[in-house]
Amino acid sequence: MALHTPKGHKETAQAMVIMGDGAYASAASDDKALKVWELKTGGVCMNGRAPQRHPGLVITGDGALVLSASYGKTLEVETKDSAGRTTFSADSSVLACAAAPDGETIVAGDALGCVHFLRLEMARRC
Repeated sequence: MALHTPKGHKETAQAMVIMGDGAYASAASDDKALKVWELKTGGVCMNGRAPQRHPGLVITGDGALVLSASYGKTLEVETKDSAGRTTFSADSSVLACAAAPDGETIVAGDALGCVHFLRLEMARRC
């Protein structure tokens, strides 16, 4: 049984994730759009754009941040309300990412086999 089927992307949805508490879902697409939906209503609560396609996507446990790994050699970190954004640059495509429960420690893996351990210093607004 389908709960909601929103029209969210113009091209292939490439990476999807549901937040740990099940309140939000996020999808990244070949159209370079990044969206977060509230699962209860199916409504979009964040519309973002990224310069490249995203092979990896994560929502932090509290739903405040969306992390998106990019073929464009970046890891994008954006607040759910699109009020803040920061970018980490790597030497190759960033293919995967994860966030620790503290919402500040991030791990990203790239195509050269490097694993980057990062500490987020962005002010949270959610």
